Amino acid sequence: LQHYFIQSNLRIRMGGCCGEATKCLLILINIPITVAGLVMLIVGGVFKVNEKMSLYPELDDFSSSFNSITLPVIILGAIFLIIGLLGCIGACTEKGWLLKPYFFLVSIIVIAQIAVLIAGAAMKNDFKTELTDGIEDLFTRYKGKYVDEDGKEVKNEEAVVVNTFQHVLKCCGYTSGPAWWKTGASTKFPPGCCSGWEYQSNLIITDANALANNCDDKGEVYMKDCTTAIDDFLDNFGLIIIGVIAGIVVFEILCLAAACFIWKRGAADDKFA
Repeated sequence: LQHYFIQSNLRIRMGGCCGEATKCLLILINIPITVAGLVMLIVGGVFKVNEKMSLYPELDDFSSSFNSITLPVIILGAIFLIIGLLGCIGACTEKGWLLKPYFFLVSIIVIAQIAVLIAGAAMKNDFKTELTDGIEDLFTRYKGKYVDEDGKEVKNEEAVVVNTFQHVLKCCGYTSGPAWWKTGASTKFPPGCCSGWEYQSNLIITDANALANNCDDKGEVYMKDCTTAIDDFLDNFGLIIIGVIAGIVVFEILCLAAACFIWKRGAADDKFA
């Protein structure tokens, strides 16, 4: 009887109802992680065994793309499955030898995510330079072929990218807005500068439709230049990525705290068992 009261009082001191709620929460969090890992393992395994897509002939054209991501999916699925099982079973049994590996693995993931944030912030300018240099090259060659007519080579896919890029980012011209496209007497610009322009999967850019005098019934012309649009996009997208990763890191730290609390409570129970 004395032992029972000691153990009960200890369990109350170690969290009582809050402790049980923490235990249930950790189990509920890790169930979807376990399921996701199992699904990824099964899907990755199916495509790995069936590399030539004999079971799915309609996907045969994409077999090389599927095969290139099969191994990463299997590895990621295995990691998810191990973490999920350790978290679920460890929380149920309150055993440190299960929760400590869980704590270690999640800690590694947290550290990796923080490293990604730091690396992303450090390499942001390099990425921006690579992107703007590539866009400048595409825009300059498009302008050379269709505006200056200097014989520059532009593939149809590249011409479509120039128009799609401007339409998606709601910009026109590499710098200076629509004026960037104007040369001499020419006041034309790519149709992608118009707000009403629509992308088509089978679009073919020719001399006849590569430039427009005005947007007519296709909306209004975008006045922002694409250099500014790229800056705005990277700033906004970067904030979203930072916010998402930071939220995930905070969530994972809470899981670490819950795991630590549960295994400490289990160790205390074993001491008085």
